[in-house]
Amino acid sequence: MGGKSFQILQFSGLFFFLFFGILFQIKEINCQSQNEEDSEFTQSLILDNPRGSYLLDQKIDWSAKRAVFNVTVKTTGFIGFGLSKNGEMEGADIVIGGVASNGEPYFTDRHGVRRGPPQVDKSQDWKLDQSWEENGTTFLSFSRPLNTCDEENDVVIRGNEKVTLLWAFGETDEVEIEPKVENSGTFETSFGGPNGMVEMGENDCKS
Repeated sequence: MGGKSFQILQFSGLFFFLFFGILFQIKEINCQSQNEEDSEFTQSLILDNPRGSYLLDQKIDWSAKRAVFNVTVKTTGFIGFGLSKNGEMEGADIVIGGVASNGEPYFTDRHGVRRGPPQVDKSQDWKLDQSWEENGTTFLSFSRPLNTCDEENDVVIRGNEKVTLLWAFGETDEVEIEPKVENSGTFETSFGGPNGMVEMGENDCKS
């Protein structure tokens, strides 16, 4: 009888150990999954709401320190996108791109000035990753480091910091000569970061 009770106690102890061991592993997996989710910030926006002609999907990868922006715009002309710290065109970090009539993409990193079209940066820190034009719609996917270290012409992307998105699109691909861009505007948002503000330093340049 005593032997059977001892065996039962042994079995109970083994079951207890296995149960809480599995529970701990599940909890650890959940924590890892949560940490992976916290390392990225994704957001989908209609920048010209309610028209719905300019759609933006953006992803900030805080661990890789890189931002990816996908824009889908109802135009066969140029597309403009920018980041501004104060909502103004002057000093804003801007890209202009599109797909030319011959099917070749074009894309430049620029900065806003007080008058005239945005000027091309000496340092081209934004990268065009993908582009297409079909049925009157143009798609561009582009990316850049959170901190390009181009202090004169680029805006550092920080977590939980308000930023104004600048958007525009034209009827043609002639960026420099189109007199006035009718389709343009601003959109205020913020890039949510893990555990509050994500500071960027000099060592993060072009990472």
